[in-house]
Amino acid sequence: MDNPATMSEITPGWWVSQCRLYHTHSGLFTSGDDAILIDPGIYPDEIEAIAAFVKARAIHIQAVLLTHSHWDHILGPEHFPEATLIAHQCFAITAAEAECELHREIAGLEKDGGASRRRAFRIPHPDITFDRRMTLQVGSELIQLVAAPGHAPDQLIAYQPNGQTLWAADMLSDLEIPLIQSSLSAYRQTMEMLDSLRVRTLIPGHGFVTCQADEIAARRASDRVYLAELDSRTREAVELGLTLEESVRLCHNIPYRQDREENAGPHRLNSEAAYVEAGGSAPVDSGWNRKA
Repeated sequence: MDNPATMSEITPGWWVSQCRLYHTHSGLFTSGDDAILIDPGIYPDEIEAIAAFVKARAIHIQAVLLTHSHWDHILGPEHFPEATLIAHQCFAITAAEAECELHREIAGLEKDGGASRRRAFRIPHPDITFDRRMTLQVGSELIQLVAAPGHAPDQLIAYQPNGQTLWAADMLSDLEIPLIQSSLSAYRQTMEMLDSLRVRTLIPGHGFVTCQADEIAARRASDRVYLAELDSRTREAVELGLTLEESVRLCHNIPYRQDREENAGPHRLNSEAAYVEAGGSAPVDSGWNRKA
């Protein structure tokens, strides 16, 4: 395997490392001697490298923030047992409902990725949760945590108003289309909330960081258009009495900026899930339920 990713400071106080799987980001925000970790992961050696980075700089980790309960975001807390764990109020129930899938995915990581674990996986239990908003004092800086459902019911974002830096969780990626694994209508509302934030530095959960204003604007605009078009076409399909497959065909040519072959499968799952959400009749295992 490649060496673990190193932490890079992308804007004052914000350190990021990129996992070798899914271009996943782990984050560290520091102010003075205090810090918070965000979604540390994924492989054990990568998490241990983050822990070593923190120890070498004598940084006090006051909290570990989990942006949502998907398996690739929850493997880090066990490496920082003394830190307070913060997540959305829905985290525990969302994780419990997906427990079997979480264990399957993590077992697959061990088998296929060669990432042996030292202990059996247990779903993390947050010490602090919130519903809509929460503000953290980290050193002299404030970090706002805001509920951001759509991709997952328990997803949240972290925003630093002073530095206008947004940790966007699993949104606004340059590589992944919006993955609507929870609710299209909620995702669209979350996008409206994100549009109200002034952002100079954008850190997606997967993909690449950008500080370019035109790139940030392009990601916002393209994802909004994609979601709106998917919503419109699936509602039209249901109103016309089209079947699931007919609706999927109607949505087939919806354009998205992240023009990568890997997004074809997720787009179909999005199309199926949106059809069901719009009131269409479909098998239980349609859409993202097929992944469970």
